[in-house]
Amino acid sequence: MMDVYEWLRKAIADPNLTPLRKLLRRRDLDPKLRSSVEAFIKHDEAFRPFMKWTQENTCTLSAVHQCNDIPILATTNQDRWRDGRRERQYGEIREIIEEIGCPLKRELAAKGFDEKDITLRIVLGLKLEPDGEVLDIFSTAAQLDYDPADRDRWAAEFEAARRGGCDRNGIWHPVLTLCGRTHGYFEENESPQFDREWRKKHDKWPPKYEVLLLDRVTVTLTGTPSRGHYLETLPAAARGEAAAVLAAGAQRPPVSAAAKGLTVSASFLDFTEGTDHPIRFERGSVLSGGRKSRAVERATGEYVEWELPHWQSPESYYRLYSTDGTMTCTATVEQATIDLSGDGMVGLYKVRVHRIAAPGAGDTWSEVTDASSPIVSKLAHFIAAFLVDHAPARHSAEIIFDFGGTAQ
Repeated sequence: MMDVYEWLRKAIADPNLTPLRKLLRRRDLDPKLRSSVEAFIKHDEAFRPFMKWTQENTCTLSAVHQCNDIPILATTNQDRWRDGRRERQYGEIREIIEEIGCPLKRELAAKGFDEKDITLRIVLGLKLEPDGEVLDIFSTAAQLDYDPADRDRWAAEFEAARRGGCDRNGIWHPVLTLCGRTHGYFEENESPQFDREWRKKHDKWPPKYEVLLLDRVTVTLTGTPSRGHYLETLPAAARGEAAAVLAAGAQRPPVSAAAKGLTVSASFLDFTEGTDHPIRFERGSVLSGGRKSRAVERATGEYVEWELPHWQSPESYYRLYSTDGTMTCTATVEQATIDLSGDGMVGLYKVRVHRIAAPGAGDTWSEVTDASSPIVSKLAHFIAAFLVDHAPARHSAEIIFDFGGTAQ
């Protein structure tokens, strides 16, 4: 029989509530879990009519502008702002966004969507070279600007735009505009986001570059009708109950079950003098141009290195390499240090492994989801040696392989 966690995860992903109702028939179901499943079903049944109506009445419009490889400055911070380069660059991008976005906004306004009902998404397609791979980078900040005109004027503007961009008196009314803040298209600048997307896809950092090329700009506007409009479609007697359901929000009650995983513990006692552990820590000398610190299996020559992308990054990576330096496995982890004795020294390393990827067919990588896989136990031994094989330090490590997490 399928275990409860697998059943629960698949049932929640299914828009049909039948699998969840079948789950309630199981005699081995924890009472607390049974109660949360029942609350989930009740909330979903009450909220579903609104979700269905919203989906049917939502309107999404999109337009793409081909940019012919406009250079996006991604060199040093000093050069990026010299002589007003950044302001001119964002000015050019803003003109493109307004050119293709304003007609979309006029059309949505003419369909009856209010200012607060329209959301904007800007996506910039960036690449390293003219014939290179294009990666989509999402803008993290964008805003809509409106003239406080009434809906009839918006409709007149839309009709005027369709006739040629002006009204019968030959006057153009810029009622609806798109505005991007000067620094608002990215959290900081283009290159870090591009680098992160490249790493996600290729599991390595991109080669060094001086500029990025802007291949295209995509503007998408979505008009979503408000809850007030939905309540107006209901009979007066049903509005009170429906309003209470909507007030509870779209967030479904959490349904949780224990995650499948594996916990491995290790101590400095495993590596004391006289023990013949097959994997030992080797300290590198990066500052002098040498190799990084690593954990090495003496028999095979395989080794693991640790990588922290940035000191503020919540995630770090362990990479397993063969003797010739070929990467054979990568693990994404959250790692914390705990002072157990109050002396300001590390006593325990707590590592939670969220994802393990190994080479698949061709150039693809596949995700390891089975905690009983041999690569999981192998990786645990390497990580343990890397963390606690440090004489005379007295460290311990707890390595948790959490491939499931809590089902939500």
